[in-house]
Amino acid sequence: MNDTMTIEDVARETFFENIAYFEKNHPDLYGKLAAFDSAVEQNLYQNKYDLIYENGSFEITDTSVNKKFYAIGSAKYASIVSDEINFSRDSGVFETFKKIIVSDEAVIKYSNLTIYEDNLSGHADILNYTQKASSIKMKHIDKFIFFGVGLGTHITSVDAKISAKIYLIVEDDLELFRISLFTTPYYKIAKTSELFFSIFETKEEFAHKATLFLNHHFYLNHYIKYFQMASYSDDKLVAFHLQVASQSHMLFFYNSILQQYLRPLEYIKEGFNFLNILKRYPSLVQKPVIFLAAGPSLQKNITWLKLHQKQFVIVALSAVLGILEKENIIPDIITHLDGFDDSDMLFKKVTNLTFFNESIFLIASRTPPHIVHTLQKQNVFFFESGASYKKELGNLSAFCVGSTTYLLLIALGVSQLYLLGLDLALDSATGNTHSDGHPFIKNLNLETINKEKDVMIFNDNILEVVGNFDEKVYTTSGFATSIASINATSCGFKKSSQQVYNLSNGAFFANTTPLSIETQFVANFKELDKSAIRQNIAQEFYTHSSNKISESNYQTINNRLLNAKKAAAKIKEWQEMMFDTSDVFLDSLIIMMKQLYTSSNDDDYDLAFIYQEYFKLTASHIFDFFNRAVDDNAKTDSINLHRMLSSHLLNIANLYIDGLNHLTKD
Repeated sequence: MNDTMTIEDVARETFFENIAYFEKNHPDLYGKLAAFDSAVEQNLYQNKYDLIYENGSFEITDTSVNKKFYAIGSAKYASIVSDEINFSRDSGVFETFKKIIVSDEAVIKYSNLTIYEDNLSGHADILNYTQKASSIKMKHIDKFIFFGVGLGTHITSVDAKISAKIYLIVEDDLELFRISLFTTPYYKIAKTSELFFSIFETKEEFAHKATLFLNHHFYLNHYIKYFQMASYSDDKLVAFHLQVASQSHMLFFYNSILQQYLRPLEYIKEGFNFLNILKRYPSLVQKPVIFLAAGPSLQKNITWLKLHQKQFVIVALSAVLGILEKENIIPDIITHLDGFDDSDMLFKKVTNLTFFNESIFLIASRTPPHIVHTLQKQNVFFFESGASYKKELGNLSAFCVGSTTYLLLIALGVSQLYLLGLDLALDSATGNTHSDGHPFIKNLNLETINKEKDVMIFNDNILEVVGNFDEKVYTTSGFATSIASINATSCGFKKSSQQVYNLSNGAFFANTTPLSIETQFVANFKELDKSAIRQNIAQEFYTHSSNKISESNYQTINNRLLNAKKAAAKIKEWQEMMFDTSDVFLDSLIIMMKQLYTSSNDDDYDLAFIYQEYFKLTASHIFDFFNRAVDDNAKTDSINLHRMLSSHLLNIANLYIDGLNHLTKD
């Protein structure tokens, strides 16, 4: 600012510098601002705020109620906020990790287990070591979130104090944010920090932006500090907390992914059929198909289903087999996705598995062997979900078995699909998550919805969503992720010729039609020859399946083996390195991580993803440790943590190599 410039001149210059910055670096946000200006110019929107300068400070007046935004002035407010911000780990902070206390005795216990037996076997010693950091305060704040902008003057003052590496700036009021462009030099802050903006975004858009923020330099996530303006709603803060709780590595551990990525090799070797899911199947295209899931609506409508079962091709999740056996309803196709050993609980609900001898089992190739080998081999068709060894047959996956089966049926060409029990919502009367008898049923209290925003459990947190029949229903954050997955399938994958009717009294799904069974829509449906239908489906599946190992399959496996050996060689090379300071160690670790979790092609994707999930679980503990540890011990700490980490990384590579070696062609 030169002597001839007025405060108004400075504000205008700041505005135009910001606009130029957004146009170049955040074009989506720039587009919103341009659209806002256009709406004002065309009298489609009337400005609500006035920006004024008084008593040496900027202020906003809400003209609709003639009320000042700050009352004490934005400069004083900014000073108060910056004074409040501290480097403590126990206030104004998101903890983005699961707290697991590992004792010295536990380290010994886990060292005697393989990572297949417990994920902690691969990092218990690191957790134990990093928990001994001496200080509870952080030396520096790496990531910071502002919930609410106002004029943004507090953003400038806080940045001057903490100089965070990465900021997420959240504001729902586009006009308010636009005014802040006159008073806050975002373009200057961006010269020393990376900026993420969530401005005037929907819940879905914010969830995506929060995920991008969390994934970017995820190793700095351990403690994310934040400030929330008193006038700003809790909604986005709660939504961010949910994104933290729903991170993939918090739900599916790296060791399970490793095991499940190798598991299809066993079934390929045993000659099981793998279905081509890129084909459309006439027996499914030409008939009405009803998809049965384990939501409360299935139990409530079971009598109707029993009466009309012969009028549909029935596709059922393995989770409902106990209910169907009890009601003497034989599904034509049964799907199963879970790769976890305890998913056999779904089958233990069945009294006699031979009841389903006529059914076709369409199951993910990650399914545990002790489940697969209880089924009749000729009735089993695998589809690849996750790992892809038979690339020519296609691969798909979604968040849960319900959303994956929905995607699968759309992919196979079902033209009339009816959904029952795919509620993905709580029973409005009982709070139950599933039908009675489901092994993982929960009962959640609808009277205490999110009263404690600082303590959230992913699958127990209750949210409000649009209902299929009701204006609103309550769901869990886990179900909400599945709803988003189904909506993505409906809007981006489902063809216009495919009709989906939702019979469930649960959540509404995009691009589907709510349909009550009380409308008697089945009145004109003909009964199907179920025996013939099953035979036709089986024959079509056999025709488009593979139970042999082709040369291209061998080539895929050999390519992955070669990439895994290269990764192991990199780790061994890194293992021999020495570090004089913690900064050198951490810089080297960042390079090593990127080399291991960055995928350049299909053949190195699986191992890269396993390493990504491992690092997301482990790396932030190491970076946080050095953000609190005594500098005098930095070299020793670096040596010890480097030794532990490199050993675990090499073990993961070796296990993957061993698994691939079981099915290679010399």
